[in-house]
Amino acid sequence: MLALYFTKRSAMRPTALYIAGAIAALGATLALRSEPGDWSGPGTGVPDAAQKEIEPVEKEINRIEDETWTRIQHENLDASQQVILLGKLHFYDRHLSVGRNEACAFCHMPEAGFAGPVSELNRTTAAYPGSVRTRFNPRIPQTHGYASFSPVLHYNALQGDLVGGAFWDMRASGLRLNSPLAEQAQGPPLDPNEMALIDAACVVYRASERPYRRMAERLWGPQAFAIRWPAGVRETCDRPGPAPKADPLPVHLAPVDRGIAQTTFDKIAEAIAAYEGSTEVNSFSSKYDYVMVGKAKFTADENAGYHLFRSTATHCNECHRDGGPG
Repeated sequence: MLALYFTKRSAMRPTALYIAGAIAALGATLALRSEPGDWSGPGTGVPDAAQKEIEPVEKEINRIEDETWTRIQHENLDASQQVILLGKLHFYDRHLSVGRNEACAFCHMPEAGFAGPVSELNRTTAAYPGSVRTRFNPRIPQTHGYASFSPVLHYNALQGDLVGGAFWDMRASGLRLNSPLAEQAQGPPLDPNEMALIDAACVVYRASERPYRRMAERLWGPQAFAIRWPAGVRETCDRPGPAPKADPLPVHLAPVDRGIAQTTFDKIAEAIAAYEGSTEVNSFSSKYDYVMVGKAKFTADENAGYHLFRSTATHCNECHRDGGPG
């Protein structure tokens, strides 16, 4: 019944069913990690059946990126549309990973409700490989659909509890950028088990080499990439993170250049958040949405699952809030 309740079109929200997969994956994925150096191919821990699914996903990511860039070049867009589409380019840009092989979208594809699109990984490891293919993130990819409606973490006196933020562990509270979604977007590029760039400055350096640089400079100002990059920056950014404790910022920048790099990194994250908050991602067109506004009705089994989800027998809705009562 729960499965029937959670059945939706691509606008599916995170569900309690993901929890079981994440727990089951954790032990397996820890054993699949390796030291930097292995990138892709045999022996990475990616099942052969999953690799066959990954290849068309990567082609679709490239197609969407190309389509978005073509739209930007040929349409008359206002400033807000430009920011959203720039964020979409960042989101589908595999060059913002250490191996230039993994975009944010790899774990968040539209046909899967902006969650993980590889059914074989969902069935087996649950977690997804990073840019260094021998490394797996210990969490199953969650959908970011509707995540933009989560406010900045704050204390709600009426509820007597903390409200908002992007994660239970408060690692993306939104307090710094006034957006939990933007702060979340800064995590994967620097996570050694995901996109694995060794320094936030590497995200900015890679973006400075991309075709959308001029568009970003028009939106953010010419200073956005006016950074004096040190010799060897390319080689540094081709080395997977994490950075060594003795050298936590291995792209050695002067203080002013480091400040510019951080500001531009923030702008990239805010652009991604703008895309993730757009109507393209948050369509409100699932059956659940239609039920909530009286345009459709649950089947008997779906209705039973809906109420079971909120019951004291499961406590699902205490962690997986979906905006409904209870």
